[in-house]
Amino acid sequence: QIMSDTSKSKFSVSFHKGERITDSTLSNDSCWHSITSIDFSNKADRIAEVVKPHLIGRSFEIEQILKAYDRVCGDRLSEVIFVNGTAGIGKTSLVETLREAVVKSGGLYVSGKFDQIRQPDSYAALVSVFDDICDLTAQSKEADKVKSVLIESLGEELKVFARFVSGVINLTGISVTVSDEVHCTDFSIGKEFIEFKQQCKSFLNSVVSAKFPIVIFFDDLQFADDDSIEILQSLLESVHMNTLFIVAYRDSTNGPQNELVKKSKEPSFTKRPVVDIEVKNLCYDDLNKMISVHLSHKPNITASLSDICHKKTMGNPFYVLQYLKLLQSSKLLTLSVESEQWEWDEERVQSETDVTCNVLEVIRDKLHNIKVEVCEILKLAACLGFMFETEMLFIVARAQILLSAASNITTLDYSDNNIFLQSILSIARKECYIEKGREGMYKWSHNCLMQTFSSMIPEDERMKLHLFIGESIMKNGARLTDRQKLLMVNQLNMGTTCVEGPEKKLLLSKLNLEAGEISYSKFAFADGLEYFECGVALLPKKAWRNEYELSLKLHTNAANAALGIGNTGKTRIMVDAILENGKTLGDKVLAHRINVSLLCSLGFYEESIHSVVLVLKQLGVKLPKHPNLFNIFHELSITRRCLNKKSVDEILALPKMEECRVRSMQILSCIARDVYLHTRDLVVIICLRMVRLSLQHGICEYSPQGFLMYGLIQVGMKNFREAYRIGALSLRLSEKLQTSKADVYAFYTSINHWRNPFVGVEKKLLEGYHNGMDAGQVSNALFAGFNAGYAMLCSGCILQETVQQLRLIHDRMIEFNEILGLQYLRPVLQSALNLMGESENPVVLNGEIMRVEDRECSSSGSNPKEHGTILSSLLSFQLACLFGSWYLADHYLELFCKEKIFHRSKNCHFAYCFFNLYAAINYFEQYRLTGQRKNRVRFRKVKKEMKRSIDAGNVLYKPMIKLLEAEEIVLKANITLVQAAFDAAITEMAQAGYLNLEAFCNERAGDAVKHYFKDREVASMFYLNAKRKYKKWGAAAKVERVRKKYENLILKKTKYPSTIIESF
Repeated sequence: QIMSDTSKSKFSVSFHKGERITDSTLSNDSCWHSITSIDFSNKADRIAEVVKPHLIGRSFEIEQILKAYDRVCGDRLSEVIFVNGTAGIGKTSLVETLREAVVKSGGLYVSGKFDQIRQPDSYAALVSVFDDICDLTAQSKEADKVKSVLIESLGEELKVFARFVSGVINLTGISVTVSDEVHCTDFSIGKEFIEFKQQCKSFLNSVVSAKFPIVIFFDDLQFADDDSIEILQSLLESVHMNTLFIVAYRDSTNGPQNELVKKSKEPSFTKRPVVDIEVKNLCYDDLNKMISVHLSHKPNITASLSDICHKKTMGNPFYVLQYLKLLQSSKLLTLSVESEQWEWDEERVQSETDVTCNVLEVIRDKLHNIKVEVCEILKLAACLGFMFETEMLFIVARAQILLSAASNITTLDYSDNNIFLQSILSIARKECYIEKGREGMYKWSHNCLMQTFSSMIPEDERMKLHLFIGESIMKNGARLTDRQKLLMVNQLNMGTTCVEGPEKKLLLSKLNLEAGEISYSKFAFADGLEYFECGVALLPKKAWRNEYELSLKLHTNAANAALGIGNTGKTRIMVDAILENGKTLGDKVLAHRINVSLLCSLGFYEESIHSVVLVLKQLGVKLPKHPNLFNIFHELSITRRCLNKKSVDEILALPKMEECRVRSMQILSCIARDVYLHTRDLVVIICLRMVRLSLQHGICEYSPQGFLMYGLIQVGMKNFREAYRIGALSLRLSEKLQTSKADVYAFYTSINHWRNPFVGVEKKLLEGYHNGMDAGQVSNALFAGFNAGYAMLCSGCILQETVQQLRLIHDRMIEFNEILGLQYLRPVLQSALNLMGESENPVVLNGEIMRVEDRECSSSGSNPKEHGTILSSLLSFQLACLFGSWYLADHYLELFCKEKIFHRSKNCHFAYCFFNLYAAINYFEQYRLTGQRKNRVRFRKVKKEMKRSIDAGNVLYKPMIKLLEAEEIVLKANITLVQAAFDAAITEMAQAGYLNLEAFCNERAGDAVKHYFKDREVASMFYLNAKRKYKKWGAAAKVERVRKKYENLILKKTKYPSTIIESF
């Protein structure tokens, strides 16, 4: 156990004569509570710790932290601790008590601190944590394992992440080139940020897969930017093992940390424990104990001094330490030479000192005796932030020294200046104002110290000083790194009000453009937007006339950035400026595209369509605003004639399209994606125009999308051979032009099975998903991933792997706020979970996944016939068929026929093919149960339709038709023929690779033999095979259902009951 604060242990501390009280002496090991440490190799043992004297009174808080670490070590899970309190209350010191325990137990302890002054390092606190993790992991025995897991999980993305977190290079040994940099591309900003967030999660999950526990401490969360908060939240939600997160922040009514802390209270945030620790001021008794330890006196002797300290500091530990140093520097607390003990005069202490509630004033009073040159240099350091480079401080300090007439050191040469500045830093370190950080870096000992020196600069002078710092750094521009360039621009921006002259403002505007582009490469997209906005604000009044290119770049990048992070107001302002001042239509095209996406995201589809029609008219492409059937068939006839004039090879050999025509294709592609759900007739016209533009003017990166959409139209018209020809052409064009395969993923969902086997198509769809994410085509990529998971479910891939893939896509859709995609995906995921037995009623889609879906639909007011509701009904119908709930299945089927739900997608998506199979089975069962002839007629109608599709080339239907033929043979009452027919169907399913349908065939065969021929032995053989296949598939619910449904049949067998019963 941690030693109680009431321990009778004696403490002794000695100081040399005349020694000043500093933070280092007050926290020296000699005056610590020494507690016998134990062997940390056994995690079952209670962890002992060392408590510093200024942490007296924090035993309960320390015990909470240590217990949380114990749980992480024992359960190998993760926990989150939030530590809050006022400035100087001792939050950091409290958490740091865990460091020694972690190191002794073989774990990693890393920390990152958010800075009040924006740092040039994007996400500096996060990067500091990741770099430390890399450095410490590289020294551990698990280095090779972590390296291999990192390379496997991040793949090529590791190079991009390593350019941001340099420690990854040392850990993995990879090389980073310029080609790995991220560039600002259209509509990629939000995607790049989420990709980086995903990389952070993958990195941390790879590291925590090792055996050692990790403690990650984030300090001063109240200074974190929104992007860092979002990344931190994603880490807290997604890292589930071997990690203790500790987040410290100051109490604030409207700080950025409030949203994260509030989120942590929600059940959906995390399933792990979340501990809240509020650190309060010390009570009088604890404060007296702390002072008695510091001054090496018994508590009864220090009681009077402690009373004064408590009244003047309210028990704030940092205030108390600073107050004691103030007393010592004021000669009110002295070390007696004779008694070698600290002495003080209570009356003088009471009357000659004052401590307000502002800690900055306490420290400022203590600085009266500090040397002027030390104070001036530390003021400069305070302007650079909590962490600062020695090189940057020296550059600025030398510039100030040369300009200062009163310094008396202006005659010193360059090397002497360095010696002088090093001596200043040594004095500051000795006084514990600053301390060494990473190589070439210093950091403040406490945030309050930085604030104190900063507050010593008058407000009007502070802006000028920031400007002076920026200008001083700018003189070394040829040798500046990206980090130093951003530091320079930050300083110049903080002194913007002092910038005089249009030339200087124009230069600063250009620097902000460069800083914004650097921020993009660092994934700091919100920072990039701020730089662009600052650059726009610095432009002269007639900038669009005199500085056109600069104005266009700043406004375009700002509009693109604002749209990417969801700031619609700023997007509108920047787009309007471009449309009003752009000289050429080519300069306005990107603004129009951004405007279309903005309007569609706000639900203004009509305005979006109107805007596109006007722009395309200027580009020479006329579109009907509200097309009718005549427009569609007219456009289709013209397009068909143009296609018939060229062979596939001739189309592939077409030249590249001119830039002016590419702009038209850009806008057509953009509007087709955005208004697809609003007006599909217009989308058909758009796709036909894209095909004709490609045939007439050459091919471009958007051509494959147009040809693929034309192929889908041909499928709907039952022209399957032409559909496959054009669909295959779109794939070849995509390969030739090296465009994203996510654009043409629909080929594998709606066209491919008309010529090729369906099993294995999920690999192509996953390839399209990864390719699309890399290219920034998030929506297309996520739908490709969704269809991959759906294809895995339909084709009988192992359910555990299917669920894993669907959950991955589900999480990515949440990150990208793909609400429509989620409404499609969640029924598929819930259906797979039902089959695995993770739902009370496997026939009904009512698990946790669907409850989330219902809440979102009700809150957004979604149309029940839109989005994923149709798919949900389809999957419910299929589950009802699989589990033999024929009444419920018939209810869904009647609903489909009444609403004509599949009218538009008939014979197109692979889902319809599986729907037809289960529909036919349902009609057969309804005929068996009711004897109604209409059901047999419907069964034969569906079967006939499937045969026609097979004749047209549909490969997917071939094994399915065998099952339907076997079902129909049952009516002929010949068990030999029935068994042979079902054996043929089972063989066909096995050869096609449909594990789920192979199991289903065996189950249907058992049903037929049992109900029609009463042959229990043959039926049992089929049921046993069905059970084995369902188990291999991973459908635990089906295995259990088969066990319960046919248990009596198996128990009544007399020939070999033991083997069958044991197998079940």
